[in-house]
Parts: sequence; C-alpha cells; structure tokens
Amino acid sequence: MIIMSGFAKGELVNKRYEVRGKIGEGGFSVVYKAYDKSLGREVAIKVVFETGERRLFDMTPYLHRGVFVRLQDRSVFRSARVVAGSVEWPGGIDLSYDTLYLEGQPFTEKSV
Repeated sequence: MIIMSGFAKGELVNKRYEVRGKIGEGGFSVVYKAYDKSLGREVAIKVVFETGERRLFDMTPYLHRGVFVRLQDRSVFRSARVVAGSVEWPGGIDLSYDTLYLEGQPFTEKSV
C-alpha cells in the first residue's frame, strides 16, 4: 500500500471517491486524482488547505462547461498540477484557490 500525505492509494473517501494518486502540491494544498465510483470516471480532486481544513472538490459540474469540457479527456485531466494553491491544466484551464475552497465540501476522517 502506498501512502500519499495522509491518504492511501486505493482508499475510498466519502464512500464514493477512490484515491488514485497525488497530482501535486503547492503552498496551500495537496491535490489528488480520484475515481468517482458513482459516475464511473475520474472527476474529483481532494484538497488539503494550509489551515489543515480538508475539503473535497467535485469536478463533475464543470466537465460540461466551457474550457473544462476538455477535461473529459483523461489524459488532459491527469495533466493537472498545483501552482500556488490553484489547480492548472495545459491550455489555460485552471481552478483558483478560492473556487476550490468555497465550492469544496468539508469532511472529516469520520466521514471517510
């Protein structure tokens, strides 16, 4: 079992998201790729904030809007990296720290 900053590869988060690996980390967060068992695809990332607060950000609502449509291609989705707390993909696709925090859902180890 491979441990990645508190989450094990293959660990099930919120009874729905299977952790696949760490995408990257920056000054404010660590971001993971995860497999959404309900939708049958990689759609969610988990973010740990500098404050220690943990939130789960679900990409599903974004995958059918504007530039985010390109993230339906798994190779594009997997190319994400964390830069100064935001998540960025090639071609100018990004999610700001504020979006990840404000639209992310809080959870605790008890809910995992």
